[in-house]
Amino acid sequence: MRALGKYDKRDEQWKLLEEIALNTPFRIRSGRQFIKGELLNKNFCCTCLKSKHKYVINPLTEVQPLQPQHKSSGGLRS
Repeated sequence: MRALGKYDKRDEQWKLLEEIALNTPFRIRSGRQFIKGELLNKNFCCTCLKSKHKYVINPLTEVQPLQPQHKSSGGLRS
């Protein structure tokens, strides 16, 4: 599947799960959001952000990395 995938046109914002860094938040095409976890045999153990349940996801799944949510301190910058 990976060999034929190089001929597919992919949107720049979508990457394969195996291409993003560990602990990176991402979403899949269905809209569910996860954090990438460790590699278990062939698949990654990822944690759902909403329910905190763990799911095993194929490394060739197309994902969209999310920007981490930073909370502002509310103070003034010096």
